[in-house]
Order: sequence, then structure tokens, then C-alpha cells
Amino acid sequence: MGRGKAGKARRAGGVVCCEGELNFPIVLEIPRATPSNNQVLRAYRNGHAKKRLRQLWELELACALKGNRGPMKRYVEKNRPRMRLTVLCRRKRLLDPDNLRGGLKPILDAAKNIGLIVDDRLEFLDHPDPVQEKCGKMRPVTVIEISPVEVV
Repeated sequence: MGRGKAGKARRAGGVVCCEGELNFPIVLEIPRATPSNNQVLRAYRNGHAKKRLRQLWELELACALKGNRGPMKRYVEKNRPRMRLTVLCRRKRLLDPDNLRGGLKPILDAAKNIGLIVDDRLEFLDHPDPVQEKCGKMRPVTVIEISPVEVV
């Protein structure tokens, strides 16, 4: 989080950071559809392809944070909170629930790697079923909302 000329905190991406504090929930809008579980199992069968997919989502999440990655990572490392991660997928064709849920694995791994969540185990993550909507002719979008449930 950058500082202005007067040393006051600036607003960045809907999250107000001031002296290391974050306002929750943090909403990240990613201009990409989540992969289906079939895509993850087939197209990303090779370890290098899985790594590229995970790195792509790491980059997308880091860009969506817009400078709040540092304060968020420090908050997660210091408090080790149990986080609630809500996912809304707007896509051209709807997936069956199993394919949708299985396709979130690269996103959860990316969120763990960049420091948004402690781990993707149930101990640290409250993860309700993802919601999907048809977006028609608009571009696919994934909206991720992150908020702490409790500090473990």
C-alpha cells in the first residue's frame, strides 16, 4: 500500500489500508473463467502445465489485490486466521457442481502461495460451494470474496 505526499493512506482496489489494517471482505474480480475439473485433469495432466496454470492464477490474484498483497500477507502470517473464501463464476456455459468445485484447486493453491490464506485445509478455510451464473455474451469473470471467520 503506497503512501501519498502527506503520508496518508491511499484507497486501492476497494480495500482501505491504514497502518497495516485491512477492511474485509476483500473482493477480487478476475477476468477469467475458472477451469473445470475435466480441464484440470486432462489438459493440465503434465506437471509443468499444472505449474503454469497455478502461476497464472497467482499472477491474476496478485494483480487484483493492487498493492494490498503485502498487508494481506502480513495479516495472514501474523494472525493465522480461518478465512472464508466465496467464489462466484460468471461463464458462458454452466458446469455441473462437481466440475466447478474440482476446478477451484489451482485457485486455492495460488491463494495459499501468495499469502491470501494460511492453507487450504478445513482447519484454515471455510469454503462454501461456489456459485455460478451465465454471463451470456459478456466475458467470463471470477469474483472471489475473502474475509476472516476467526483467528486460529
